[in-house]
Amino acid sequence: MFLVNLHTQKKIWYGKKILRRFQLYLRWLRTTHSGFTLIELLVVIAVIGVLAGAVVVIVNPAAQLARARDAQRKQDLRAISQALELYALDNGEYPVTGNVTTWRYSTAGDTWIPGLAPYYLKRVPKDPKNNAIGPWGENQNYSYAYGSNGLHYNLVAKLENATDPERCQIKRWFFISSNNGNGNPWCPPSPGYNYSPRVYSRNDKGT
Repeated sequence: MFLVNLHTQKKIWYGKKILRRFQLYLRWLRTTHSGFTLIELLVVIAVIGVLAGAVVVIVNPAAQLARARDAQRKQDLRAISQALELYALDNGEYPVTGNVTTWRYSTAGDTWIPGLAPYYLKRVPKDPKNNAIGPWGENQNYSYAYGSNGLHYNLVAKLENATDPERCQIKRWFFISSNNGNGNPWCPPSPGYNYSPRVYSRNDKGT
């Protein structure tokens, strides 16, 4: 059984009410007019739009929620990346975890990247699911990961939508795998590491 929020229920009810009134209006027009005006056609389009939006949410609410979480992930990583650059301007290096693959995960709490909160960010964002470390395998592990030697950093998440246009399979996000800044894209095709095609990443190279 699908759960539909109150706002969606109101949209459906309102759309059905408009559609019913419009059907009655069209029936009246058929008996008195030979065609439709531009305004009448625009009303038809608006009614169809309202009902179509409601139907999409009802038919597949899980997919809509996953897309919303993915949008949040991308927004979060952009915000963290900007905060990291500001931190580096002030301190001459990025927050250090050890090296670029010594990972700290968002499952560790609000200050999982050292030094960013509260001056550069009120709190460091966490993955909407935030259920397990290692957000790069083809599994249900969702969290954010950060690794840095001070000179370079990796910031990683994983998207839920396998067709998202910003996934690694399309964007070929770069994984800095050594402290000198070398590496390859996170995912195949070659050259690339064999991680999930749904990886979404940021780093100091901007790739």
